[in-house]
Amino acid sequence: MGLARLSLRAFGAFKQLNKERGLSILVAEQNSKVALRLSARAVVLSNGHRVL
Repeated sequence: MGLARLSLRAFGAFKQLNKERGLSILVAEQNSKVALRLSARAVVLSNGHRVL
């Protein structure tokens, strides 16, 4: 199983936890397309500072 599939599984589990328990989850992900598709909101950091 490739890393992309593992990431999708992890995001699916995170989304389910958020839906069922209202948990907020911070995820650092390089694949912005996947992260943005599966998240409610996103923040871009550069050197620890919010840039978007």
